[in-house]
Amino acid sequence: MSNQHLVFMDGVTGYLGRWTLFWYLEELREERIAVLIRPGKKGDRAREDAQSRLDTVLASIGMSSERHRVTAIPGELNSPFFGNRDAVESLAADAWIHMAGDITFKKLGDKSSLVTNRDYTVNFIEAARKTRFVPRTVCHTSTFYVFEKANQPDEEFSVPEEFHDPSEMEHHNAYGYSKLEAENYLHSLVKAGSLPFNLLVFRPDIIMHHIPVKEVA
Repeated sequence: MSNQHLVFMDGVTGYLGRWTLFWYLEELREERIAVLIRPGKKGDRAREDAQSRLDTVLASIGMSSERHRVTAIPGELNSPFFGNRDAVESLAADAWIHMAGDITFKKLGDKSSLVTNRDYTVNFIEAARKTRFVPRTVCHTSTFYVFEKANQPDEEFSVPEEFHDPSEMEHHNAYGYSKLEAENYLHSLVKAGSLPFNLLVFRPDIIMHHIPVKEVA
């Protein structure tokens, strides 16, 4: 795989990740992409299964013809270096994009949301910090909902660029709270000056697009 104009991203089997992959392939013709895909099979069959899942994703967005530009890396966010250190260490991507997460509005206190949205973010960032070829930029997908408060909604609300004091937030579900916890972790690294790359945090509200796709199970 050529290292020129290379981006690495996760979450491409979900809606937002697939839309982002579509946009990269459609608009940035010089880009090559490596994607982290959790295989449904283990051992020697993991790579083959990840390749098959990538083929399904590309077919669903009409991008099978661009298959030569995309490389599947089998791995899971619950493990250091995604359980595939050799493949991750060989990446020389300018940007890493973290989009995978649990977007369901579970009851406040649900620990699975914290694992998926906070702990997996930690693993992603730590891999980017410690890999052989550190990226220039890491992009983290957060959410508008990190700023939940228990007051009456305004007619308009501008998503702020700064990190808010977490003690001022009043969350009512595990989604916004777990995303806030992920931001708290990132903020601590920013304050400590310990990030060897630029950090870009996205805070979208409702994700809508014309591509009628479903998640890959």
